[in-house]
Amino acid sequence: MAFPSDYALQLFDRSPRRLRWTPERHAQIESWSAEVRQRLADLLKLDITPPPVPPVRILEQETLPDGIVREKLVLDLPLPGGEVPAYLLRPARPIKPAAGILCLHGHGGYFAGKDMVAGITKNTHPIAVECAEALNYGYGIQLAREGFVTLCPDAFNFGERMPESQRWPETDICGRWNTLLTIFGYHSMGLTLTGNFAAISYLLSRPEVTLPTAGCVGLSFGGVQTMLTSILDHRIGASVISGALFSLRGESLEENLPSCAAQSIPGMLDWFDFPDLAASLVPRPALYELMKRDGCFKFEQSHPLYETLAGIYAKRNASDRIALDVADTDHRYIGRLVPDFFRQHLTASNKGKPA
Repeated sequence: MAFPSDYALQLFDRSPRRLRWTPERHAQIESWSAEVRQRLADLLKLDITPPPVPPVRILEQETLPDGIVREKLVLDLPLPGGEVPAYLLRPARPIKPAAGILCLHGHGGYFAGKDMVAGITKNTHPIAVECAEALNYGYGIQLAREGFVTLCPDAFNFGERMPESQRWPETDICGRWNTLLTIFGYHSMGLTLTGNFAAISYLLSRPEVTLPTAGCVGLSFGGVQTMLTSILDHRIGASVISGALFSLRGESLEENLPSCAAQSIPGMLDWFDFPDLAASLVPRPALYELMKRDGCFKFEQSHPLYETLAGIYAKRNASDRIALDVADTDHRYIGRLVPDFFRQHLTASNKGKPA
């Protein structure tokens, strides 16, 4: 008897996905979304109460030729290995009212992390610079040039959130780190999101930021981070999810390969798939970027998922809160609609922080 070649697909098709999106949920979409949010937090063992502003150490500061001030800092979290390195970029001419954007990296660049997003070209790996250019990863510095205050942290087991002796690995390390964490009851994505929640607290506390909610943007794994961060932390007022709209029943499961361990959620398919999570964001503002030649998440699979989401927004009379940008390119950040999207959905409806 041969072991089934479609083993993972059989498991997927048997998974209950008890909180999957169905049209019948329209009548109770608020309570359904709240249940999805709480279940997601439970699976990742997360407290979704907004955390206090963490202690922060400013390590260095430089002024770039275009007037942007880039600070390297560390957020100190009460966890083993709880230091979260990040770059904060302050624009020379901030928009009014001033908005903060959390900019989350994906893979690539030998796990370079925040360096690619914050425009780092010195004291980093040449592959990180090459990857940032190829995938247009520099949305942290791009949005700072547009007048936003941006914060670019490292995810767990990326950038400086790994031992110095193990930095710049040329092979996948996410599975090894996540396996280590599970022994202690942790998960990579849980630790990454904990850092993101603290980063939001810090970003909104900055005197340069006057709005009470922030934006969030990311490509690929950064797009997955953006989706999950936005679901769990309602201080995110608008989300840009680039190259990260997919179902787990895609190419990886067809080949019996798992989703990357850095973005895996234990027991997820007992309750929902990623398209269901995206639906739980309705009617909050979301811009999706899809690439016609995306080799990671195929356009012919992603685009129908977007159409389903757009239909849910329309049913909620919220079609003005979902947007799509499609480029005839491979897996890379597009960015064409992003500044105006954030201006519209962060600044137009907010009156600023309470005095």
